[in-house]
Amino acid sequence: MLFFILAAGAAAATPADRWSDCLVNKVQALVPGPGTPDAIADQAMRFCSPGELAVRRSIEQDAGGASAQEVSRELDKMSRETREEMRKLAIELRAASASSRPQQRAASPAKKPSFGDELLSAMLAPSATDERAAARAKAARAQQAPAGPLNLKLKVFNSGTVPVASMNTIAPSGSVGPNWLKEAPIAVSAFRTFTFTNAACTRTLRITFSTGASLSRPLNFCGKTTLYISNRDMWVE
Repeated sequence: MLFFILAAGAAAATPADRWSDCLVNKVQALVPGPGTPDAIADQAMRFCSPGELAVRRSIEQDAGGASAQEVSRELDKMSRETREEMRKLAIELRAASASSRPQQRAASPAKKPSFGDELLSAMLAPSATDERAAARAKAARAQQAPAGPLNLKLKVFNSGTVPVASMNTIAPSGSVGPNWLKEAPIAVSAFRTFTFTNAACTRTLRITFSTGASLSRPLNFCGKTTLYISNRDMWVE
């Protein structure tokens, strides 16, 4: 997959950051309504179209010797992929909201997750019918730190084809945390190590590439040491 790279050393307030913030905030605002995930993604893309235009102009300026046709084709692909990520985000947020509502059960009711670490852990839990997955999940929980601050040393590897320009956590309220990569992007095939104190096991993480495309995923960092990022996914091991 061919991408066109924005200038290295992108800061937190790049056009890509502003566009990504706009999209995530708009999806957050629309999820409680009646719209389908596709409709929410379309509305967010339309609402944030000025941000997309700014990103497109930045990429066009840094396209080097690529032809105008090739640049246009890759920009259209970026737009489609970003819309798909917003559709997935709407699905994830709506599922999280539904999971937080009280449910009636025939047996004694289990404790219902609330927004935060408990909810994200429930979202990531495997089906009870999968005994092997359930065993792995039980072992992972046993490795989690006791109640209190978590000190975490995390290696991040960019296996994608373009630099990672920004990384932000997204709180259940929708607020976006500071950019982890204020100093410099993570280059292709490069590692970056982070050390966190008073960290939470589970977080929703959004990464934005230097092209402006982004990914958002709920991740459980407990017992994990490495975050892998590809063009279309990210996961921890």
